[in-house]
Amino acid sequence: MKILLSLLLITVISICSGDEYRRVCYFESWARYRPKIGIFVPESIEPQLCTHINFAFATLDPSGLNIKAVDWNDDPVMYKRFTDLKIKNPRLKVMLSVGGWSMNSTLFHNAVATEATRNIAAKNIVTFLRSHNFDGIDLDWEFPGSRGSPPEDVHKFTQYVIAIRKAFDRDGVESGKPTLQLSAAFGPRLESINDTYEVPEVTRYLDFINLMFYELHGTWDNVAKHHAPLFGSSDGESLVIDTLINGWIKMGVTKNKLVLGVPFYGKTYKLADASKSGEGAVITGPGEAGSITKQSGTLSYQEICLKINQGAVVKRLPGQSAPYLVDGNTWIGFDDQQSLIEKMRYIVKHGYGGAMIWAIDMDDFNGVCGGETFPLLKAMYRSLLGGVIG
Repeated sequence: MKILLSLLLITVISICSGDEYRRVCYFESWARYRPKIGIFVPESIEPQLCTHINFAFATLDPSGLNIKAVDWNDDPVMYKRFTDLKIKNPRLKVMLSVGGWSMNSTLFHNAVATEATRNIAAKNIVTFLRSHNFDGIDLDWEFPGSRGSPPEDVHKFTQYVIAIRKAFDRDGVESGKPTLQLSAAFGPRLESINDTYEVPEVTRYLDFINLMFYELHGTWDNVAKHHAPLFGSSDGESLVIDTLINGWIKMGVTKNKLVLGVPFYGKTYKLADASKSGEGAVITGPGEAGSITKQSGTLSYQEICLKINQGAVVKRLPGQSAPYLVDGNTWIGFDDQQSLIEKMRYIVKHGYGGAMIWAIDMDDFNGVCGGETFPLLKAMYRSLLGGVIG
């Protein structure tokens, strides 16, 4: 009995002290413009389910030296509604994610250009975050050294991160406030890492790294494959989470800094022949846009679970912890509660830093499928909280 009570006390102390797996939830700010069933705003969030919530996205001004809001009413209206989530959960860290796929490399290139620009940008980041009550910044440059960014930007990005780290540490001492947090979203593909990041140098200065373990497959493969498989199939597939994250560890990155990204959306494909619908079936392009997200090739989990309620049969790819379904001539790969719990078990077993979600607004947040609200996020929450797997 004494041993059991001691273990329980250790668990409670660990959870209360903040020593828990990160649950990093990205919030797509444009979800406010979706049709009624899919409208998602900051007040839609249950903030206790996440340890960090990232507002996606802000951008930079043409000089690259100043953070700039993307939408007309982000600053200050949406930013304040977002950071007010800390009233409900004082332990929550609210981050501003800067960049994203739509922001070209030019702006980051301008920011990292010289020591002077890096230091000015870092100082301005501190001022912006503090004035808007954010707890940190998430850098989402896709990607240094590519998409219009020259190879020398890879090293300059490391120096940019160091400049921000120093500015954050200095501000923490001078202000007496908790030090601002610094994270980055990284593409996980091993074949391009050395052309994109200085690993492990750059990771030393980040509090944690959000590895985007989705979009591992797509229409470019010309066949149907799951976009976020945990393990590989029998054909020796290497673009799987297990292989990729082990590659990061071999490069010397600290395990507890790595946060594994999981998708709350499905990838869809049009089958060339609906009678041949297993993994590897030939496709002709992306599936049609859904009525909520309105993006070809993508469906939110909410859109998928409605299909399941209407009779679509979920199948699972052997050994991959990856579900899919076929709806007419459309192949849909996605994650569900079962596959996400398996991924959380993997995180706990190997001692990684937690899970990142793209994106919280893609969950069945209002319970339209007939179950609880946020079924995917709650499955992850229950699995990761205190490292206890149910």
